[in-house]
Parts: sequence; structure tokens; C-alpha cells
Amino acid sequence: MSSRPSDDADVLIVGSGPAGLTAAVLLADLGVRAVLLERNPSTTDHPRAHVVNTRTMEIFRQIGIADAVRAAGISDEACARVLWKRTLAGEELGALETDLDRAGMSPTRIASCAQDHVEALLRTAAERRGCDLRYGTEVTGYAQDDDGVVATLHAGGAETRLRARWVIAADGASSPSRRLLGVGMAGIPPIAIW
Repeated sequence: MSSRPSDDADVLIVGSGPAGLTAAVLLADLGVRAVLLERNPSTTDHPRAHVVNTRTMEIFRQIGIADAVRAAGISDEACARVLWKRTLAGEELGALETDLDRAGMSPTRIASCAQDHVEALLRTAAERRGCDLRYGTEVTGYAQDDDGVVATLHAGGAETRLRARWVIAADGASSPSRRLLGVGMAGIPPIAIW
């Protein structure tokens, strides 16, 4: 077990979902040395969320993946009307009409692209920028001092340390980082559990 940090970064990003990967890409574009850690072996292979809002599409446009996100998603016409029904062919309980044409408000618009596709596109953008992405690496502890944070990492049966000036905890709704730091959630019980 190493007692000193194995390497340093300006920013440590924990989690490779859309927030973590977008942070890695944006920081790389600014010349900031970041290391992204993900406990899973790769990006998700499940569709999960699919709505990419207009502001996110503006950011994706800035980093050069908006057209690819739109191409990987479903057509605008297919998501212009959302229906609530008791069964697939049953009674319509309600509908939501989406105004996709918001000309003049933004240079882009909302898209419907499953999270597994979005993450794959973001990972490719990060790799093209030379981002330090470490999959299969779990953060098991944080120690803060006056100069930043030292994270304890586990990967491949080995424990190492990494020092960073800042940490972005982008590890999702059931955030292990939040648990390690003792940060609770407040709200309606099914939403607030962790």
C-alpha cells in the first residue's frame, strides 16, 4: 500500500455519466489537467434517461457533439407529443405537446437520445482530447488538507492515492462520494434514500 499520492491532478472527477464526462471534456478544452475515475468497467450499456434539454445541447454544440447526439436519437417528430395511457392501445389520459421550434431562443433545441449513446459520444470526445479516463477504479476515501484532497483509489486489487486541488463528485443519485463524506439527502423518503 502506497502512503503518498501516485500522481496529481488539478481536478479529480468521480463518475463517468454525462455530467462527469462533460466536465472532463470542458476542462480539457480549458487546459486543466483532470483525471476521471469510474468504478464500472465502461460507460453504461442501458438507455436510462433520454431527454437532452436545450441548455445541454448548447454545451454539446460547443464541444462538437450536438449533431452526433441528434443523429443517435429519435426523430423530432417522434418526441413532439408525449402520451399518458393506461395501456399501449388504451384510453389516453393526457398528452404533452412539445414546442420543438424555438427559433431565436437558442442555436439548437431539445433532443431525445438515450444515455448510453450520449455517454459513448462524450467518452469518444474525451478520448480525442487526451483526457485521463480510468475505468474500473473506485474511490474509497477522501482526505482534505489545505492544498486540496487526497483520494484513496482501488483498481485491480491495488490501492493507490491521487492528489487533486478540487473534486467533482459526479457519481450519480446513489453517490458513494456523498456517503464517504457523510452528506445526506432531504426530501420525500423514496426520493431521499441513499
